Amino acid sequence: MLYGGLMAGIFEETGRYIMMKYALQKHREWKDGLAFGLGHGGIEAILIVGINSVVMIVFAFMINNGSYDALITGAAAEALAPVYEQLTGSTSFIQLFAGVERLGALAIHMGLSILVLYGIQKGKRIYLLYAILLHAVIDFPAVLYQKGMINIFVVEAYLILLAIGFITWIVKSRALFSGYKM
Repeated sequence: MLYGGLMAGIFEETGRYIMMKYALQKHREWKDGLAFGLGHGGIEAILIVGINSVVMIVFAFMINNGSYDALITGAAAEALAPVYEQLTGSTSFIQLFAGVERLGALAIHMGLSILVLYGIQKGKRIYLLYAILLHAVIDFPAVLYQKGMINIFVVEAYLILLAIGFITWIVKSRALFSGYKM
């Protein structure tokens, strides 16, 4: 579990660092870190949750109007059995967790981007290490949930608390960048 969180942190935060350090050399203000995190988190939300949600809505409509069983048969029905079970076997508010999770993740991406950018601005790579470790700590409960060790409500509550903390960091970090000009 720790390995997975660290690997995600190493790859994402190092990628963030490389892009900010080399590709965005003229963009080192607080707003640039905020925009980078918004873009990173936004595209992740679209690719991970957005597209999947559209597909799930289509399947839900098909199930509700009776066309699912007529169109999805054989091997396709077997492969999509977990999706069918998810849509018919859980309450609808559970489906909202994906959106809540992505909003929290968006705040986290913005906060981590500002942290990495601050380290670049100050010339201190230790902030990259902080971002990697924070990323691992953030991902850890999701892995515990996947292993069945905690429930989704614990993960969502943890994420909401983290998002609140990161939003606070984002607002307060603006003062760290005041007066900085390229």
